[in-house]
Amino acid sequence: KVKDQVVTNSIAGRSGYMLFFENGSWLACYLLKGRLDWVFGMSSPTQREKELINDPKAGDGTAPLKIALPYANEYCDLGKELKHAHGRPVIGVAVGEKDFNLCFPEEWELEAMIVKDREGRTALRVFWEQW
Repeated sequence: KVKDQVVTNSIAGRSGYMLFFENGSWLACYLLKGRLDWVFGMSSPTQREKELINDPKAGDGTAPLKIALPYANEYCDLGKELKHAHGRPVIGVAVGEKDFNLCFPEEWELEAMIVKDREGRTALRVFWEQW
């Protein structure tokens, strides 16, 4: 559904994000009960769908963390990371147990991962990376 779709805009939230595509469709990636989930839509997202990316119970994934994961010692500015995808087509999706990656040309990807924040709450961190 998202393959070859060009990202035109994005919204960052506390527990997830939304990407909007040239054809009017969108994708939301978000935490739900400690797991990553996603939803795809062809028309404007509803208020309920927008709320999925702003769960107040989600942890804070913005601060550096003391864990052994890529980028753990860096701040995570989700809005800034998402903007790297603007104007680029999605060429694939990779799903793991604790990650959800959208792949882009030239081996770039938005890597979304589940982590525990400093208070031990489940949080989402997303980074633009080249693999």
